[in-house]
Amino acid sequence: MPESRIRRLDGRITLLLLLAACFVCQYIPVTYLPLWLACLGSLFFLREMRRVEITAMLRGGLYFMAFWMVMTVGSDLLAGKPFATAILASLPLGGRLLALTLVGMAFVGLATPMETGRAAAWFLRPVLRSHAWKPALCIAMTAWFLPVMLRLTGQVRAGMRARGLRLSWGRRLTLLVGTSLRILESMAVELAVGLASRRLDDWRSW
Repeated sequence: MPESRIRRLDGRITLLLLLAACFVCQYIPVTYLPLWLACLGSLFFLREMRRVEITAMLRGGLYFMAFWMVMTVGSDLLAGKPFATAILASLPLGGRLLALTLVGMAFVGLATPMETGRAAAWFLRPVLRSHAWKPALCIAMTAWFLPVMLRLTGQVRAGMRARGLRLSWGRRLTLLVGTSLRILESMAVELAVGLASRRLDDWRSW
């Protein structure tokens, strides 16, 4: 299937749009926040945003949002505020966190890691000159590792369920994190060797 029009944008334009979206998430007035969430939610009409790892990011973002909303409500209740007031006060925070989650999903789904890295190198070159490739490579690797990490943890969790392991919550979390980190460590070594063999760890390549 052909790529969406947004997916075909120049990487520098996409990076600027993502940075602008982060700024909007932080400073948009609360009254316009539902409209902004609806605009970000419309990105799911794009085929690139309906991958498994992208929806896993949404689930993780919802957990993160719920945690901080509960913490905000709890602190307000301890301060003596009514329950209804505490709930209403936590909604803007939850909305902004959800908006940032959707922007992060767009970052992963609508731009390839190498396009993002090259765009970052282009913007940083006037400032960092020959060292611009280092943060650009870090950004590219972050964009690559996010969906890989989410897909990997999902596979490890599925493997634990298939084995019928009956473990406590803490032991299950320790096993999930430890196994995922060991696999990611081996993948990082392979990635480092691949980058060095293709001479991508040099400023001239960027």
